[in-house]
Amino acid sequence: MYLLVLPLDPVPASRPRVSRWGTYYGKRYEAFRKRGNEVLSNLEALVLSPTSVDLFPLDGSLEVTAIFNVVKPRTSKLSSPNGDVDNYFKTLDICNSIIWEDDKQIEILHVCKRFAECVGSIELRIKEINDGDILNLCGS
Repeated sequence: MYLLVLPLDPVPASRPRVSRWGTYYGKRYEAFRKRGNEVLSNLEALVLSPTSVDLFPLDGSLEVTAIFNVVKPRTSKLSSPNGDVDNYFKTLDICNSIIWEDDKQIEILHVCKRFAECVGSIELRIKEINDGDILNLCGS
């Protein structure tokens, strides 16, 4: 199993907008993607277990647990972060070609969002799986 912690305050993916000049995303999401690419350029500092990054990008079937720790706004009365959990996971497209070849390799997914204690982060627990694991989970 691989454990990574990305020191990023998660932002849910925004809906792409189309104009006559092309497709674009919201400023906040674009800023997140830019910062995410900067953070991922130093992969050695992010991988807590195992210590070798020579294995990345992973190329087999994967089980991923993603925990999005979002900084709580000062005025929020919500018990969990705003935004759909699937839109938070879409932000992990920045990991394509760096942590895994493509996110289509992810066959089992566990995602949760919560407010962070102090700083925002994304925790990733990644496990390489084989076809037998998937069949057992699906009851086949």
